[in-house]
Amino acid sequence: MRSIVTVLGRSLIAVFLAVLFVSSNAQARGGIQPCSITGIPTFDPPHPMATTTITYSVGLFAIDTTGYTVVSRITQPGSNQIELDLIVTKVLLPFPDYGVATVPEHTSSAQGTIGPLPVGEYKVATQLRVYDEITRALTPVCNSSPYENLLTVYAEPLPSLPVVEFYHAGMDHYFLTQDVGEIRDLDTGVHSGWARTGGSFLAYTPGGPQGHVSRFYGLPSAGLDTHVYVWTISAEYFNLLWYDLSSAWRLESQNAFEPAAVPDPVTGACPASTVPVYRLWNQRADSNHRYTTDLTTKAEMVARGWVPEGYGPHAVFFCALG
Repeated sequence: MRSIVTVLGRSLIAVFLAVLFVSSNAQARGGIQPCSITGIPTFDPPHPMATTTITYSVGLFAIDTTGYTVVSRITQPGSNQIELDLIVTKVLLPFPDYGVATVPEHTSSAQGTIGPLPVGEYKVATQLRVYDEITRALTPVCNSSPYENLLTVYAEPLPSLPVVEFYHAGMDHYFLTQDVGEIRDLDTGVHSGWARTGGSFLAYTPGGPQGHVSRFYGLPSAGLDTHVYVWTISAEYFNLLWYDLSSAWRLESQNAFEPAAVPDPVTGACPASTVPVYRLWNQRADSNHRYTTDLTTKAEMVARGWVPEGYGPHAVFFCALG
């Protein structure tokens, strides 16, 4: 069994999820159980190529790591198998062939890198355990078995399309879509009252089993008649789908589009060659959001009373393709 990685880094996607799912607040925020989201890896970018170093992040939401170190080892027992082993420990001596994982401040995730890997589909088994230095026992967190998921490495970049913004003057609502059919219907008046604003940003078309951005529709019976885009597998997503807000919202698409990256949760910074996308909320009973890459547009909306929603001092919500 040979080790294929030693360098550890940071996954923006999982940093974002960790901010949303801090374990001490997880149950209070919509009834989410920390164990249900602990030990699950995410990968960034979501569609890596053979030349790409892949950043992984594993949630530690059910664990208080104060005073502990997380060590990590990645092995490849087969050509298309990867084993990711993480151990939460107070002592490092028993684990000489493990590297010390990065656990950024204000997050609940252990992070590192894999690859680059050859083109293909890889079965990744992730195990998260706690080491007791007195008994020398390794205990799986939440008594769970290794979590298995697939990681696909592509030969070519995935296709991308503009996400186009429309405006309805009568409702004073904004709407986004990447769907070619929806854009055609809005342009030709199938859904009357909508017109392009000229705003757009570039994103990957949906290509994975679960898109990174989901779209929800606010039900007219709840006084809404609006749409909102949220990061899939986030506190906001679960509240809209199952918990606090589920009676007023319906999931329309779990695979709407895929931004280039998630902004840094503290600074709001986007990776090089990507573009910040800002989200603003109208603060009205007929809730509506606007997404823009333009700082002047953002300032105009704030002057109208809209509230920025996002990360860092500039409230960045997505990172679009440059």
